[in-house]
Amino acid sequence: MTMPTFVPFLRSNSDETNFQSFYADAPFVRVNLDKKTLLGKLPSKQKLWLDIGLDGIANACRVDADPAWSAYMHRHGNLSCLVDPEFLAKPARAKIEGPITAFFQDAARYSPTYLTVPQLPHEDGVKYNKVNKLLAEIAADWRKKQSATRLILPVILTHQTQLNTKSPRTKTIKFIHSLMVKHGIDAVWSVDSTLEDQLGTQNFERVRFAGIVDFWNELHALASPELTICGPYWGLGLVLWARGLVSHFGIGLGSTYRYYTPGAGIPNRARSRIYVESLRRWISATPGLAGWLQNAQTKLPPDASAQLEFQALAKALPNYFDSEVSKRQITQGYRKWIDKIMSSPANGRSVALYQDLSAAFVTGRMLPDLPDEVGYARRPERVAEQLMLNCL
Repeated sequence: MTMPTFVPFLRSNSDETNFQSFYADAPFVRVNLDKKTLLGKLPSKQKLWLDIGLDGIANACRVDADPAWSAYMHRHGNLSCLVDPEFLAKPARAKIEGPITAFFQDAARYSPTYLTVPQLPHEDGVKYNKVNKLLAEIAADWRKKQSATRLILPVILTHQTQLNTKSPRTKTIKFIHSLMVKHGIDAVWSVDSTLEDQLGTQNFERVRFAGIVDFWNELHALASPELTICGPYWGLGLVLWARGLVSHFGIGLGSTYRYYTPGAGIPNRARSRIYVESLRRWISATPGLAGWLQNAQTKLPPDASAQLEFQALAKALPNYFDSEVSKRQITQGYRKWIDKIMSSPANGRSVALYQDLSAAFVTGRMLPDLPDEVGYARRPERVAEQLMLNCL
């Protein structure tokens, strides 16, 4: 069995239960430094990737900012200069080094294996490059005194135009490569923070997914990072890993499989969903789903494995209206999917994933539209189709 290469992104205290039940064998887990209660629940032997959450500084400086998040971000001094255009144009190390270093010292108390280099998210253009260079210098200088802690350079992208064409990708890749070389950083994490890869949007399979694949191919052509992490995504991270483009892929713990900047909150937090193994996707768990599950069974061959699955889902559906129960069901099912693909030899994973998603696509094509999804995601096969087309 392949050693686990998934990285759980723990966001809330409730994530800890699902993590312990299904992902305790993860090589390391990512937690934001402000989650003290969550950090206190993790076993001392668990390897940690800590992030001070500086990419959420803009959320701490809004008029309607969450008071707790704002207080945390400014706990060691006022960092609102990081949203000031004049400072960004001419950043001064003396103004931010003290607070940033104090955050590092807070993180060091937990003995993290990895620490994120503080970086502002990449916007269109290069307006954050100067301050991101400075932040990387501060992190590298601090790390010289902390030889046991490895730095992970984040590449948090905020718009699909940064990935869809080669010119902006090249600028970003050259910038992060320059930081890697200057500061001896051999670990990179990248995520498109606007991508929800289960939405089924029309340009996903040919443009957005392809742009992310190209990003990793082009990064590897220029650099050789030892550790590469993508996501969290739903299925795209598994695709990138199966193709050998990343060494690790980020995952959620049942409630979300995309990246939200700290302090932003998670929309639709209370929505309950269920994982449908035969379709390799989640769908909304609502009373209206009961009729769909019954109707779907009439569209399938009598011996189809999805028959038994839909019967079981219909019977248990009322339980899944509880969001915590549904999160556990999704987390458990997702782990089963990961294990199936990880059991394949390294040189056959992408084909195994393609075949797995192809089966889900064929099943979904036989079924009626889903009642409580929107747009292209109403088609049951849509998610599997788009991921399948990027496996090889």
